[in-house]
Amino acid sequence: MWQICCTWTALIAKLKERVVRNVDSTNLFKYDTDWSDDGGVNSHSHKDYLEKFCSDFENRIKRLIDETNQTQELSTQVCEGFEQPRAVTVIER
Repeated sequence: MWQICCTWTALIAKLKERVVRNVDSTNLFKYDTDWSDDGGVNSHSHKDYLEKFCSDFENRIKRLIDETNQTQELSTQVCEGFEQPRAVTVIER
């Protein structure tokens, strides 16, 4: 049993390292919570944790959508600027 726990702990540590290395820090959140006796997260005893997690997730997704929309709007404006004909002034020497 002890060997399984050590292997499991090592795999979780490797996963955490990979996530931190590959995910932008603005998309990482840290929460401290205890596992319930039944081996997981309980909707009653972990109510505050679940509310905070859901709130953070929703807010981050909204920000990502807003950032994407702003980028798309800027791209559209730039493309429209190139599509419009421009008067060209030629200066002869």
